[in-house]
Amino acid sequence: MPEERAMELFQVYLKHYADSWRAYPDAVDALRRALATSATVGIFTNGAQDLQKDKLVRTGLWDDRLVMFATAQLGAAKPQPASYAAVLERLALPAESVLVIGDSLRNDVLGSRAAGMHAIHLDRTGAGEVASLREIEFA
Repeated sequence: MPEERAMELFQVYLKHYADSWRAYPDAVDALRRALATSATVGIFTNGAQDLQKDKLVRTGLWDDRLVMFATAQLGAAKPQPASYAAVLERLALPAESVLVIGDSLRNDVLGSRAAGMHAIHLDRTGAGEVASLREIEFA
């Protein structure tokens, strides 16, 4: 297949992919509750930063008070310990003061706990510590 045609098809795929993005019903409220605290609220992703921010904007979850850490800019991907160390360094916070809420047991929960952070496993099937963001209290 010619490269030009492949790029056309890829653009069609990206459009359909973006059109499918939806926020979970509990996400906006959880974000508002987290931002209402004095804590720094951030996104830590293995995804591309521009794409992840676009997802958040399109789904109504972006707020300029959020900080985003994409592993491509950190030089290490989750669950590599260096990725968590880089986030902590940029936040200038001790690990024990950070709470990670994630849906990947391996990448988000076990990796952050190994780095000394607190973590909550969000599994919407009920197999994790919480099944909904409504279950989490932000202090």
